[in-house]
Amino acid sequence: METSSVIAVIGGIALLTGLFGGGVHIKGLIIPSIPKGLRILSSLTGVVLIGIAILLSYKPSPVPPISSVPPSSTDTKTPATQTKNIPLADMECIEKERGATVDGQAIPVAVWQKDCAYAQPQKLYGKGVTLTTWGIIIQYAGNTIIGAKIVPPKVAFIVPNHTSLFAGYQSREGAEAAYKTANPKAPEPELIH
Repeated sequence: METSSVIAVIGGIALLTGLFGGGVHIKGLIIPSIPKGLRILSSLTGVVLIGIAILLSYKPSPVPPISSVPPSSTDTKTPATQTKNIPLADMECIEKERGATVDGQAIPVAVWQKDCAYAQPQKLYGKGVTLTTWGIIIQYAGNTIIGAKIVPPKVAFIVPNHTSLFAGYQSREGAEAAYKTANPKAPEPELIH
């Protein structure tokens, strides 16, 4: 059981003790009668402990920038209507060509999945990566996609937390079309420069 859960249970018991004032018998649990001052203190303690438990259970996920270089104002995006004109071969990753270096070390092809996703993306968080093909990095908040960046070959970038990395695409348009086809309601991807 997590610390926040234990604190919430203790807070709930203190709050109930304060509210009911004791003298309660519930399935073998006996809460004795207590004076009014202790009831108020017990209620306040319960509310504070429940508040602490809520704060402890809330774990915000910081959303660092996907690129160490801000996007250019001249960035042009491929309109969604154009993805229908992309050849299917461009949207499929080339299995044998998936490749990258992480902090200067080559990533073996074996750690890439058939769908061109890096098998253990959490191992890349905070590291400098350079792809050998076009790729895309998708950033999440929980299970929701909050952003995506198209990654050109030979452009170094830092992998933020809560992301998935895909590589092996033949072109920018192919990577973008594959992303939009798989995630039609997701935000428009941007280009890492």
